[in-house]
Amino acid sequence: YNPDRWVHTDFDSLNIQGDLGGIYHPNYFGHQEIARQFLSQIRPFAQAKLDRASDVTAPTVTAPASIVVAAISSDGTPFNNPTLPDSVAVANFLNGGSAVDTVDASPVRLYPIRVDCGSPSIFFSGDDITFVFPVGVTCVRFSYRDASNNIGTAVASVTVTPPVGGVVTGAGIPVTATDSSNAPQPVTLTFLGSAAAGLLQANPMVPPPAVPAGFQIVGTAYNITSTVVFTGNVQVCLAGAFVTGDVIYHNGVPVVPTTVSGGSACGVVSSLSPFMVVRPTSTNTKLVAHAGDDQVVEAHGPKGARVKLNGSSTPAVSGKHKRLDFRWTEGTTLLGSEATARATLSIGRHVLTLSVTNNKGLTASDTVEVVVRDTTAPRLKLFDGAVRAIATSPAGAPVLFHWRAIDRVDGELPVTCSPASGEVFPIGRATVTCHASDSNGNGATGSFTVKVRPLLTP
Repeated sequence: YNPDRWVHTDFDSLNIQGDLGGIYHPNYFGHQEIARQFLSQIRPFAQAKLDRASDVTAPTVTAPASIVVAAISSDGTPFNNPTLPDSVAVANFLNGGSAVDTVDASPVRLYPIRVDCGSPSIFFSGDDITFVFPVGVTCVRFSYRDASNNIGTAVASVTVTPPVGGVVTGAGIPVTATDSSNAPQPVTLTFLGSAAAGLLQANPMVPPPAVPAGFQIVGTAYNITSTVVFTGNVQVCLAGAFVTGDVIYHNGVPVVPTTVSGGSACGVVSSLSPFMVVRPTSTNTKLVAHAGDDQVVEAHGPKGARVKLNGSSTPAVSGKHKRLDFRWTEGTTLLGSEATARATLSIGRHVLTLSVTNNKGLTASDTVEVVVRDTTAPRLKLFDGAVRAIATSPAGAPVLFHWRAIDRVDGELPVTCSPASGEVFPIGRATVTCHASDSNGNGATGSFTVKVRPLLTP
């Protein structure tokens, strides 16, 4: 034993066989105590190496219990949507499973694999956020590997039941809802913002929610639910024998405005919850809305016109306007919340709705048509007098000029003239006619005179 020539050894890589004491005999070190201490230190490493070398038994794997979930779209059920219980159940399933090993205390969990259940194998990676479990049975193999590279497996399954509900493929498309038996219901939704694919259900509510005082329910109340992840508003339409004055109640709150057309009542909301249509009783029918007379106004600038909306002729309950809530809207856009309001409207035809609600929830509405038009011609800025020039040849002289036209909507416009600037004007007097048109077809025409006198020669 020479301490100056000591070499450190990675004992975990030793190929140790036989009796440890026989391999590392104390006489090899020249000092029995040093040898004994050395053997006591390397014995656990060497024994672990021997144990692993002789470990041919795979871990015992326990797969999670097989699950049954409902399809949340026509494609099936994904495992990456934390807002939907069935998707969360699939995610928990894939993260489940356990294993024990006789030698390795902590076997390594491998990615679950979809195995032959009628489909080829697919790894469920944490980066695979697009996989959807299809309708039917999908088998999944759970695997664990011990330190000796023995792999144990167990299999469980995910059963996805057929989709129930109207199929939503995206935003802007009206979809008819179904009930829990997949029977179509007289309820149509249109997602106005962004919307992912999903399913739409409308289940009749028996008994219906409480009806506000002074109203009676018309038709059926529905609990509308959806697996669609969406942003923005949703248009809800309930078909039936509805009339003007009927109001959709959304989770106990009136939807203002409620539009009734062809027997269907429609309104725009930002969330889904119980819906029903109510009608004022005979003792609560005094409220009437007046949106004023139709208007035709001239545009004042590029943004259109500032228009005054006057609903002050609406009869007040008990003669007190302060008991009424006013809402001026165009589609889903709120324009004002007073009896009299001002709004900037672009050029074109606008149908505005005045909705009035009293303190009992009774709502009345009226519409007014406002046409903003541009009939004003551009203003030409021409030279007031004559443009004079001296001939440069017997043919006359080229004359340059540049005029402008200003329009209240389009701003500065190009001007075309005949004869055009730069042409050779003959000696004498000539009339130039100029014209400018705006984007709404309004034109302005003007003229000026060009005088070319002869070149004086000595």
